Amino acid sequence: MEGLDILLKKSLYIIIYYITVAVFSCLAFSSLVVSFEKTNQLQDGLGIESLQVNIQEQEIDESSNSNFKTADLIESLKEISISPFIMYKDTGTPHGKEFYVHNSKLPLVKENAENIPNTVYLDKSFEKNSIENKNNHYFIYKSIPYKVVGIYEQQRKNINQNSVFLAAMDITANGLGMYYIDGIHPSDMNKVVEHLENREIFVDATIIPMKKTMKERITLVAKDQAVVLILLIVTLILIGMNTIGVTINWILSRNDEIYVRYLVGGTTRKINWWLLKEYWLILIFSFVIGFILAMMLLKIGIFKYVVSEIDRYGIGLAFVFCLIIGTLTKIISLLLVYRGKNKFRKGY
Repeated sequence: MEGLDILLKKSLYIIIYYITVAVFSCLAFSSLVVSFEKTNQLQDGLGIESLQVNIQEQEIDESSNSNFKTADLIESLKEISISPFIMYKDTGTPHGKEFYVHNSKLPLVKENAENIPNTVYLDKSFEKNSIENKNNHYFIYKSIPYKVVGIYEQQRKNINQNSVFLAAMDITANGLGMYYIDGIHPSDMNKVVEHLENREIFVDATIIPMKKTMKERITLVAKDQAVVLILLIVTLILIGMNTIGVTINWILSRNDEIYVRYLVGGTTRKINWWLLKEYWLILIFSFVIGFILAMMLLKIGIFKYVVSEIDRYGIGLAFVFCLIIGTLTKIISLLLVYRGKNKFRKGY
């Protein structure tokens, strides 16, 4: 115990330094990991196998698609695929979408949503935008009052934000536009287009899987976590500028112990290994304290606008980060202190 007390006293500055690094690392890596995981959570509860389908008029005959309705698309989907599906359509505003469900549930709505014309579901935060009339609430959409038939809970996200209103799709409206379909296989979607052509409905359909590539997910994280990434880079620079100097002073403060070990037959390799193990002990101790502090800071809400939660994978990455940085710092510091010397000697 006495040896441990001496080690802690001589290592006080390093412990404080690595506690600070551990706190920030736990918060930063947790934020990055959570952000990365959310890149696979698509808007409005769509699954990662969903399709983005852009249906445009085929330039063959000016009047060839004038009668193409959303109902034609839905009918073809039902005939080609027996799978349940959810379909959203762009409304021209980023705030909401039109929806159609077939033997399925609307992800954001707890109760079973029905395809009732002129009805709408609102996010709880958007409820104030409705108007009351005869004990019913209405939401004005396309200059038409849509009856509010349900309220769903807020699900705030920085990436792929959910809609604040979901209006029942008017299947009699023109069918051209951007759709998001969950439950239909890409090959079946191609068959749907062929089916429309067989019915002399000629459209150009661009079908794109909504599942993002690794590069796209990393790009989204970089945009979402730009502040955290900048702070992480600054931290690395500060570590490079300060930690080596602090570690060198720590090694020099252990010079008497090093010399005693050298006198009793300790080899360079054994002494280096002993120092490294003690340095790792300091790192682990500092990281545990830093992790506890990070949890406390997050709990009291100091970083609530930057970090939403502590993630176990983020903690693991933070620990590996601190361990690698600490080990490299220790090795570099030893080389700087004892460069050009074959043996440990008193006074070095």
